Amino acid sequence: MPPLLDIPAALELISTSAHALAEETVPLHEALGRVTSQTILSPESAPLFDKALMDGYAIRAEDLAQSAGLSTSSPSPSLRVVGLICAGQTPSRSLAAGEAIQIMTGAPLPSGTTAVVKIEATTRKEDLVFIHESTAVGANLIRRGAVMQPGQLVLSAGQRLAPQHLAGLAELGIVTIPVKQKPTLAILATGDELVPPSEKPGPGQIRNSNETLLASLALQAGCDVQRLGIASDSLDELTLKIRQGLAADLLLLTGGVSAGMLDLVPQALTAEGVEKIFHKVDIKPGKPIWFGIKRQPKTCLVFGLPGNPVSSLVCFELFVKTALRRLSGISPTVAPAIEALAAVDEKYTSDRPTYHPALIDSTGSSITARTIPWQGSSDLQATLSANGMIYFPANSPPSKQGETLLAYRWC
Repeated sequence: MPPLLDIPAALELISTSAHALAEETVPLHEALGRVTSQTILSPESAPLFDKALMDGYAIRAEDLAQSAGLSTSSPSPSLRVVGLICAGQTPSRSLAAGEAIQIMTGAPLPSGTTAVVKIEATTRKEDLVFIHESTAVGANLIRRGAVMQPGQLVLSAGQRLAPQHLAGLAELGIVTIPVKQKPTLAILATGDELVPPSEKPGPGQIRNSNETLLASLALQAGCDVQRLGIASDSLDELTLKIRQGLAADLLLLTGGVSAGMLDLVPQALTAEGVEKIFHKVDIKPGKPIWFGIKRQPKTCLVFGLPGNPVSSLVCFELFVKTALRRLSGISPTVAPAIEALAAVDEKYTSDRPTYHPALIDSTGSSITARTIPWQGSSDLQATLSANGMIYFPANSPPSKQGETLLAYRWC
């Protein structure tokens, strides 16, 4: 028997088989979760004008130079208040020596301002303001263009857009965003043993949890998802549903790729012109994974995932996500691992590289990870207390508490 394909080789075959999707432009309010297809440069300065960062008084800091080193017994210097500027207003005059202008947070600074003294450090008596602490040049203000200059990089290509990215673009007046098209992903579960989650299983049957799992993962990864339901162990029915799924950018099938007599998926895929790239990888769980490509009339990447749910979860996180990152232009194509410290002594070992469900904790001063009790690839309930997985190389020795482990978050 030839050796199994190793994980890096499988990831490389997926990366080279996938090609970036086309670009489209979407309005800002529809861009959440999308991936930028071009670098985005600032069209203007940010902020657009010199402004106050807190309520107080715009002053010339040099007018207070003599107050350096004030003690509680020293008289507080005073300045003459000559105006008030609120946010949204435009200053009507510049600031002269010995003057102060009351100003609100976010309001434009009058010409001549070199600092803003916060309101809490002052006392107002009619048209005089008394300053009770020294204020350095540049205090409590921000200058035009201090955050962003015209032509400066805002976002790189391949950035998945989060709420803070959209807010930053809105601030700069960027309201149409070049993004990669959303990947379309179809899901088909196979097997006579499956029934929908809403039904009570009969003898020898189980509920189809994989469709819910994979659809949720795909939606979280930014896909448009098509659920094809359950195909029985009938070559004709399976072929018909596979034909529907091949219209998507990716087709995920669960079950039917191991060594059983009724594992019909590879046969049906071949009949529909899907070229096998590999079948079986040296990994636990997920060894039976199948990957291929339909090239005409449109490209569709096809994954045959094992029927056991934790195998499907691990294979999605490692292999399907690599394809999705490549389609969306995200770099690096293979998501990097997290370095985490073992929270406890870890004794797990196997003759195959293993991705073990784990709890990753970032609440302390360092990232830690620990395995959770797990009964194997069919033990979906164990994953309810996990948020990621730890990678254990084949035949790895036990890890002591505090040693570095490679971990992956599920997200």
